[in-house]
Amino acid sequence: MALQVSGPISASQIRTEISGAGALSLDAAASRSLAGKPSGIIKYSDFYGKAAITPGQTFLKLNLRKWAVEHGWDQVSPYSFTLPAGCIIWSDDTNVAGLTIDGSWPGGVTFINNGWVMGQGGAGGTNTAGFAGGPAISIGVACTITNNSYIAGGGGGGGAGFDALMHPTNCAGGGGGAGGGAGGNVRVATYPVANGGSGGSLNTSGSNGAVITTPYYSSAGGGGGRILPGTGGAGATWTTGSIGTAAKGGGAGGGGGTMLSMVSPQQFESLAGGGGGGWGASGGRAQAWRSTGLGATGGAGGSGGSTGGNGSVALGTANLLGGAGGKGIALNGYTCNFTNFGTTWGAVS
Repeated sequence: MALQVSGPISASQIRTEISGAGALSLDAAASRSLAGKPSGIIKYSDFYGKAAITPGQTFLKLNLRKWAVEHGWDQVSPYSFTLPAGCIIWSDDTNVAGLTIDGSWPGGVTFINNGWVMGQGGAGGTNTAGFAGGPAISIGVACTITNNSYIAGGGGGGGAGFDALMHPTNCAGGGGGAGGGAGGNVRVATYPVANGGSGGSLNTSGSNGAVITTPYYSSAGGGGGRILPGTGGAGATWTTGSIGTAAKGGGAGGGGGTMLSMVSPQQFESLAGGGGGGWGASGGRAQAWRSTGLGATGGAGGSGGSTGGNGSVALGTANLLGGAGGKGIALNGYTCNFTNFGTTWGAVS
């Protein structure tokens, strides 16, 4: 609960807010973090309106200036925000970063990350290229950032295996990018859609893509997970004479789907979706082939910060591309004094 915004504040109130015991030290790291003053003399009034972050707290699309003002910052003094270990800042929108630092900070602003900051993963392709992942952090002002843990842009979605010439409704769905990207759907002719796997919620893997077993064998893409560092999901494989198996979701990028359909009594088309990209990495491209041969393998989802695997078929040719990985820190033309003691996946640019 936030401290009051006026009147006397006792040492016991501050100690309770920071879950401390014993004598209060205003110079201690916990006190300075609560007051938002990394240096200098701290006054009791610096704690007006301040609220400690609870263990395991999560923040969806956090705008740091809005948070600071709501928690008592005077809009003039230097400000520092520390994300504790075990806390997560995240996004569910590729167009909005997990953390946005913008607006006016006359005394300067510092963000110290001891937790996780993650962007939204791009969706896998459905008769399309894969979609781009979103940034973990976006800045609109000069700032200082120190990373002691993980900053991870969303992974790009994998491209869909797609036959534009003969059967434009047929495709093998691409895997969703790390950060909750949805797997691409697949439709065989006029038959029901096999839905791509849903992206994982916080700290969970993505879901498997659905399967069409008749009249053709095919698999949709697996969803991307929201687990750091995360292991990518495996791509599905069609085996002659068997029922297709679903592309697996993963903690990072989801696997690309595969598809086999007969285009004439003698020929088959083999389509393989690209795997979803790992954190901050691009998705894999899809491949397609029409021949008398059988079989295809969807690309594996990218693990950690690795690129999603390309779909493969015998003598396959490059098809639709995967989406770009989201940036770790989108600078947007501003200057960031960035110190990285942890892991940053995705460009800082």
